[in-house]
Amino acid sequence: MEIDKSSNFNLDIIRCLAAYMVLFCHLGQYCGLSVTDEMRKGVQLFFILSGYLIFNSLNHTSSLGQYYRKRFLRIVPVYWLVLVINYVMGGGGGWFVFIDREPIGFLFSNEGPLGIKYLRYFFFLHMFIPSENYGYWNNAYAVWTMSSFAFFYLVAPFLYKLINRFSKALFLLCILMVLRPFVQKLMLSYLFTVMEKSEQLIWFVNNTPVNTIYCVIFGCTAYLALKEKRLSLYGIYLTFIAIMGKMQWYTYEIVVCMLFIIILCCPLEVKNIFIQKCIRLLSNASFSLYLIHPVTLQYMNFFMLKVLKDSRLCNILRLIVLLSSAIIISINFWKFIEYPLENWLFSRFIKQGDKNDIGHKLCK
Repeated sequence: MEIDKSSNFNLDIIRCLAAYMVLFCHLGQYCGLSVTDEMRKGVQLFFILSGYLIFNSLNHTSSLGQYYRKRFLRIVPVYWLVLVINYVMGGGGGWFVFIDREPIGFLFSNEGPLGIKYLRYFFFLHMFIPSENYGYWNNAYAVWTMSSFAFFYLVAPFLYKLINRFSKALFLLCILMVLRPFVQKLMLSYLFTVMEKSEQLIWFVNNTPVNTIYCVIFGCTAYLALKEKRLSLYGIYLTFIAIMGKMQWYTYEIVVCMLFIIILCCPLEVKNIFIQKCIRLLSNASFSLYLIHPVTLQYMNFFMLKVLKDSRLCNILRLIVLLSSAIIISINFWKFIEYPLENWLFSRFIKQGDKNDIGHKLCK
């Protein structure tokens, strides 16, 4: 099964939607807009989309080594670069030093945000190692999902062999949906015996890769359903689960998958060339936006609060400036850093015939 141009464009739209849902969630936190809290569900949308695209990529990849090499070059270098930027902006750039005015000795200690524990982010271990300060060690600059993505990419080839049929994928999805609450309780019961009970620890358990992989399987199952022309059957299953759970059990994931099915069956057509280019540009820059927007919002919000008074009109202006800054900076980051870096790495380490396959183009 090939992903045609119309489907590709629809996936661009979904990728944009996921990225900007996350952006608006964090934007609302800075501007006091509680209405944007539910936008955090954009993360689950990213996971579901990734499951679909990962299986599509594996379907067009000639070897396991090629798959891992391409995923590493596509994700890791730019992610490491952003980690360095966050570290410098937090320490050398001065957020912790000049704005929070934390003692230098504490910052670089074992328990400080710039200490040796920061290395866990470089090895994608931050959502495998629980801590009592998730703002330092699990989710600094909102990168907790990168630990999950790394885990998904690592196990994807084995899942692809294990659930290479729609029926198998659907069976695994059912098992994960049933077992997830029990796994969460089991993990919490253990962690509460060795660590202090807290909301942060509950958040950590709910968002560990083991407890979020079911979202990826939603997407993998959608891919296999499309490949085997069983989208209608998948839709019936999702509807049945929604009814049985009285729209209170995995509601968001079910709605997203239903949206997937609708889009895959009825590709959207945008005839305006300018709008097409804008959507593709925002889609291409979505990974940069995802990585770079937290530090952008942090600094821009600080400077805006210094300039503007606290009023409704000023808050609207601040919202516009923060949103514009995040978009402009992310697009330029993609254009001048991520895209050239990716092209250079692929030209050095990937064969010419493999660089243009659909997995490289889509599996972001």
